[in-house]
Amino acid sequence: MMKKNNDFVTIQILRSNPQEKEKPHLETYRVPFLEKSSVMNTLTYINENIDPSLTFYCSCRIGKC
Repeated sequence: MMKKNNDFVTIQILRSNPQEKEKPHLETYRVPFLEKSSVMNTLTYINENIDPSLTFYCSCRIGKC
């Protein structure tokens, strides 16, 4: 889910940790709004600048999409 607020967007991500038998829960992140940003760009921004525990798998940009 994404909500735009001036120069930021609020992103909600359903998180879980099966190894810890953790129930899925929503985490909310506030990130800068960039007009041409992709979902992958946004997830990477969150991982690099806000929450390094956020991990995800993608095969984008390696020619397999």
